[in-house]
Amino acid sequence: MQTNIVQQDLKPPLVLVVDDDPDWRDFVGEVLAPVYRVEGASGGSDAIEAARRGRPALIVLDVMMPGGMDGFSTLCALRKDPVTRDIPVIILSAVNATLGTCFNREELDRYLGVAPSAFLEKPIPPPELLAEVSRLIHISTRQRT
Repeated sequence: MQTNIVQQDLKPPLVLVVDDDPDWRDFVGEVLAPVYRVEGASGGSDAIEAARRGRPALIVLDVMMPGGMDGFSTLCALRKDPVTRDIPVIILSAVNATLGTCFNREELDRYLGVAPSAFLEKPIPPPELLAEVSRLIHISTRQRT
């Protein structure tokens, strides 16, 4: 008896890294590339377009980006769009150290009315970043099944 085995598409999950600083995009990409496919975007509008097109498993998003659409407005736009609203978003930013603020996940929910899945500070140790990305992708994958 012959069994037909259908080979599933076993591509690693896609992570979209959004940061206007190419060095940070490269750093995050290097940390994640052994486990995930990584795509980069340099600003908010590019990120929204890439998220709609590629449907990443997760987005790593900076806050301070030029061009009229910072990370906060990008997060709001992603959460309002039915195509992207369920994609986990990690804010990875130096905004608190740079501006002397104390944003965190809960504060952003109160301030913006939407919250990222996680809020991480730059600089971040690579194992911590990889662990948080993996944790959130795992949770998101379990919720979809």
